[in-house]
Amino acid sequence: MLRDRGFEVFTPEVDALGTVERRAEQLDQRIPTSGQRVHIIGHSGGGLDARFLVSSGGRNQAHRVASITTICTPHGAPRSRTSRQAFQDGPSGRSSRALTRL
Repeated sequence: MLRDRGFEVFTPEVDALGTVERRAEQLDQRIPTSGQRVHIIGHSGGGLDARFLVSSGGRNQAHRVASITTICTPHGAPRSRTSRQAFQDGPSGRSSRALTRL
């Protein structure tokens, strides 16, 4: 869809089993060096990779990125932890009852 509208789109591949640090390094190496800032759309762990790429505690590459859009990225929101715990406890567990109240 973006290509159809005239945007230049890159879909870099990174090591699916690598650490966030390693995947962010790979992402960094695959961003074009044209001098233009890029917009990153990251799905799931890709959002974490993008955040690490730009963070001062990570690869510190915010100057190369205009925006980051994340989709289904596990940023660690309390509801996500509650939901995960509910599945670990099973249908009769205490967290499952909490999940129904969300």
